[in-house]
Amino acid sequence: MFGFLKLGKTAAAPVERRRAERRSVSLPATIALGPGRSLACRTIDLSSSGARLSLARAALLPQTFELHVPSRGMRRSARLVWRVGEEIGVQFV
Repeated sequence: MFGFLKLGKTAAAPVERRRAERRSVSLPATIALGPGRSLACRTIDLSSSGARLSLARAALLPQTFELHVPSRGMRRSARLVWRVGEEIGVQFV
């Protein structure tokens, strides 16, 4: 009925598994889904190995796609790694 917190124990810090340093950004981007099909999104953070993106229709994404960030002149193939609400994490392939 009631939840109790056990005192004296602390949660372990999460283990950082990224291979490259992330940089916080807020850049408009496009996810290319195929000829003439794309979704607008926003890049929240970016590294040489992946990115965190925000988009309204994250549930519609395939496992792999092309990410285009025009302000950086970047176009990379990406693989969906995780999805929580309207945010996704991708690894560049």
